[in-house]
Amino acid sequence: MSTANLAGSPTMQLDAAALGRLLPYAAWVKDISLRYRWINRHWATLLDLSEQRIVGHNDAECFPPWLSVLMTRDDCAVLARAQAKQIEIMVQLQDGRQRMWRIQRQPLFDAEGNLDGLAGFVTDITDDWQVRCELKTISLRESNWWKALKSHALLATMNQNGHYTYVSEQLCQLVGRPATTLLGQGHATLGWIAEGVDFNYLLALAAQGKPASFEFSGTTGNGTRFWAHSLVISLGSSDGDNQRFVEVVSDQGEGRNVALKLAATNTQLTRTVNENVELIARLDHLTRTDTLTGLFNRRSFQERAAQERTRSTRLKQPIALLVLDIDHFRQINDQHGHAAGDQVLVQLAEICRSTCRAVDVLARIAGEKFALLLPDTNLSAAEVITERLRSTLAERAVPIPEQQPVQFTVSIGLTSWLAEETFSAALARADQALAQAKADGRNRVVSG
Repeated sequence: MSTANLAGSPTMQLDAAALGRLLPYAAWVKDISLRYRWINRHWATLLDLSEQRIVGHNDAECFPPWLSVLMTRDDCAVLARAQAKQIEIMVQLQDGRQRMWRIQRQPLFDAEGNLDGLAGFVTDITDDWQVRCELKTISLRESNWWKALKSHALLATMNQNGHYTYVSEQLCQLVGRPATTLLGQGHATLGWIAEGVDFNYLLALAAQGKPASFEFSGTTGNGTRFWAHSLVISLGSSDGDNQRFVEVVSDQGEGRNVALKLAATNTQLTRTVNENVELIARLDHLTRTDTLTGLFNRRSFQERAAQERTRSTRLKQPIALLVLDIDHFRQINDQHGHAAGDQVLVQLAEICRSTCRAVDVLARIAGEKFALLLPDTNLSAAEVITERLRSTLAERAVPIPEQQPVQFTVSIGLTSWLAEETFSAALARADQALAQAKADGRNRVVSG
């Protein structure tokens, strides 16, 4: 009975079922219309479908589209040529897994020799395929690494005595010598070994499978000094003439030159700093303070304010912030001159210093505008302090050479710096209170 009768004879159906259970791989039979006549349990397992769901159906009804197209295409190729065919394809199953299948297709003929269908045998070779890919990658890498090193690396090979048997062009360029003057020579004969370094000991270490690392230096043919780092690795056995070594060299010259220049620069910088400590300290002071009054400038005030904000938040303490502005300061400059105006600013700074606590932060943040930060001070306590400061300034007269003493007043805006807001927001609110104090007639304190 021909293979084509697998679906027609009960006896052959029983034989095929028994055979299918014994096969270690998936198998199936399709008719000329590419509908499944018979499958074994391995094929049902691969497809995650029941036998009833597959037999009598074609691939388009059993597979996702991307797989049914591949299966149908190859089935048609076997039927068209009436020849067996084996392929390996990567398939993606409905659960998202990718598997590599090897499929062997065999055309089937009836008793008269007419094409009647085809049989297929499928083996999941994913694991083997992954191993082959890894071996191929390793093989390519191992076949190319030596060629790449010889073409691009500072590389040499040595015999059991440490004498060069091969030197790359790049290494010749580093040491400034042609290969002909290096072959047959070793580090010791070339004078490249630092004093106290036993090169034979290093070779012995490498021969035992312990890569030897060391630094060496020498002089090129034109008298230029070079510095390099060497790594010696053993190849082959350690028996007599079979011992070989590979030396991989890295150029340390650029790094050494940079290090020497950097050290010289650091030495000069240190000397300069030591010679100008007082000047540097004064420059730092000038960048952080107002030159006329000696108070913090705006930048330093913000930095100190941030520090106090952190401390106060940690200790859960309040902070008050005030800004004050000299009333009618332009008139003082116009009537008494700018020198008198500067004296007023200096006097105001002195009075504020003497009135404030050591923990308070005082700054001149604009022309005649000053700011004061009061740590650990709530708004009611700050109002008392601020009012005392305003009245003290209003009572004080500033002596001016060859002129009548100048009296002045200030307007003050006061606020509490809330824990959840930025410094800029608190300062803006204090500025609004200051503007209100001026609008209300000046020489007063307004809380905002």
